[in-house]
Amino acid sequence: MMFGRRYTDVWLPLEYTGEVLLGNDWVGNLGRGHHGSAPAVEYNEIKKVVFAKGKIQQITDVSDQYVEKRQALIKAEEEKREKKWNIEERRRRRMHFKRKILGFFTKKKQPMATHRHDL
Repeated sequence: MMFGRRYTDVWLPLEYTGEVLLGNDWVGNLGRGHHGSAPAVEYNEIKKVVFAKGKIQQITDVSDQYVEKRQALIKAEEEKREKKWNIEERRRRRMHFKRKILGFFTKKKQPMATHRHDL
């Protein structure tokens, strides 16, 4: 039983020897595309399951190993979103200024861009 889930009557024999990482409580897409499965760092709870000839030998909680990397990815994603908003805001302000100048020289009223907080 892991993550509060239980599977019974599963008889799929595998001759697998190695490790598998299982994640629970997905944090979200941290700056990557969807390419099948999310990396372990995107989960809050991570278990490493060691198999030998298809039988579980050991289950270890390795969540603590990914905390710092996850926090760095979250911070980088937040900075990326903030930078994108700043670029959009600068573009909006340039357009507003351009319309003001055009209206001044043509003496015609120009439609102004709305402010983000007015939406």
